[in-house]
Amino acid sequence: MILWDALRVFMRQALAKRAGRHVRPGNEIATALVSNQTGGCRMTSCKHVVELRNEVDGRDRRFLGASITESGDLLIEGQDLGPSTWPVSGDGEYEWWRTIKAEHFANLLRLLDAPADASLLQVLATHWTGAASYELEKRIREGGIPSELSTWSG
Repeated sequence: MILWDALRVFMRQALAKRAGRHVRPGNEIATALVSNQTGGCRMTSCKHVVELRNEVDGRDRRFLGASITESGDLLIEGQDLGPSTWPVSGDGEYEWWRTIKAEHFANLLRLLDAPADASLLQVLATHWTGAASYELEKRIREGGIPSELSTWSG
């Protein structure tokens, strides 16, 4: 267990450093917007990040974050680590990125039962973290909102 705890701390720090932000220690599910001063999201630079999921389940770890890129699009980044990824990943790591263009935000907000003029990141931070993040992913997949999906596995 100590090894997995060390891995969790290392991964949270690495993800935070990659995104150019500070993650508060012990904050397993963050719902606050985190200011990103340096950019550095995997695909594009991001202005703000919402941590939707940061879970530990035995030897498995799951992270999901959402951010608005400098071009104004929504970027959802996920990373799963551990044995549950082995069917799709030889090294126990699976990552994905989904981008939704800003022009689709009003429809996405309606899909999420929010007013079309609401702040998307605030809606995500308030209503779609933790267990609700799984329903968020399902609604986006099945809701007909155009998006681009990229994946990586080891």
